Amino acid sequence: MGEPFDLNAYIDSLGPMTPEQRGIVDDAMALAAQHGDNAAFLRDAALYLVTLVLVGDVTTFDDDTWHLIDAIRHKHQRGGPGLEL
Repeated sequence: MGEPFDLNAYIDSLGPMTPEQRGIVDDAMALAAQHGDNAAFLRDAALYLVTLVLVGDVTTFDDDTWHLIDAIRHKHQRGGPGLEL
């Protein structure tokens, strides 16, 4: 079996961030990961949130963001290929 998933190393690998951007992502991931989610969900959620911060220059996440995070979680919980939005 492989090594445990290192969320911090994965987030670091997604691109350089300022300390402020990293703080935004860390806070959001703390909220997103409250349910003891699996590594696949955490990777998808981190990629989505980091993309919003780096590419979209987002500093706060709105209800649509959390709706998509919940849809990603649901996808991973049921193991299906698609998102139900």
